Amino acid sequence: MCGRVAAQMLTYPFHGDKRYATSPLAKVSTWLGQRYGAFDGDGYHSYCHSPGTAYCWSYTYCLEEMMKWLCSQNETAGACCPSDPVATACSEDVNSPGCQICVPTDSPPLKAEDAGSTKEIDPVVVRTKLVPEETLAWLTGGTTGPAVADTEPTSAACPICEELRAQRAGSGPIWAAVETMASCRASPELCTELCFGTGSTSHDEFSTCEAWSERCDKECSSS
Repeated sequence: MCGRVAAQMLTYPFHGDKRYATSPLAKVSTWLGQRYGAFDGDGYHSYCHSPGTAYCWSYTYCLEEMMKWLCSQNETAGACCPSDPVATACSEDVNSPGCQICVPTDSPPLKAEDAGSTKEIDPVVVRTKLVPEETLAWLTGGTTGPAVADTEPTSAACPICEELRAQRAGSGPIWAAVETMASCRASPELCTELCFGTGSTSHDEFSTCEAWSERCDKECSSS
């Protein structure tokens, strides 16, 4: 649920004012924008909330940044912070190194080498708790009831179609932007077929994904 709110916080500028970094100079500029990006006191992020260029990793980076902000706020910290130490760090300074929401889950235990010991340090245990009703209401805009199940069968392509529609992809997004979507990473072969047709192999990251709209309209009509 916190991830959904984080995505909503990026509706602007990623739905129109973040252009794909095609040139090497634009890619360097994008990397520097992310490297030195930070929040101000009102939640405005100098890279994620400003028009400019973006590359395949930019949206994921900005989602993580928005999660940091949600962890730093009293209204959402209880639901969006992974642990008490992270909650404290984000509350004190959302731009601090200690405010880290997304970390690898398969990292080996750390060793206290800096303290002159080889004793393994136990990893931070992620806390889980019920989300208070008032926080759920804030996150969902007041809609906290159970989702209504869809009784009609859906095509396996529909999650990809829904994500393309949510991004207002139009009739011709480039493959580099499409292949990094979460639904495409889960079903890369289906995503390729959806964009270029069955058996297509002649495409690169700048190829235009043209076939998706007609098939999505046929198999996954939007409600």
